[in-house]
Amino acid sequence: MNWKPEPPPANPEEILAAFQKHYAALDDRIERLDVNGWQKPVQLLVNDKVMREAPLGDFLWHLFFDAIHHRGQLSAYIRPMGGQVPSIYGPPVTIQVDFFSRDHRAVTLVIAFGGRRG
Repeated sequence: MNWKPEPPPANPEEILAAFQKHYAALDDRIERLDVNGWQKPVQLLVNDKVMREAPLGDFLWHLFFDAIHHRGQLSAYIRPMGGQVPSIYGPPVTIQVDFFSRDHRAVTLVIAFGGRRG
């Protein structure tokens, strides 16, 4: 893979179309992989420069966990801005804990995270 920056799509429809096109192509290639394909050494190039070399399966796991990480980031940004966090793993859960600090001031701690499917 040789990643080179490209101009971003002009509008949301083009962004979605580009995502769907590239996702479908990647999904098709992954479905055809056998065990040897997962273990094959591959290179990640950025502007023709080797940035990393590892088995393909390692790269794909990295992409998977990176997507999870960024989905969590978006959820963490949306909530404080008053937006509703999408139901990623079930309904969002918010826990509020009221307690007193050492100087006896009331403190409220709010913990918010995605829920679990039951």
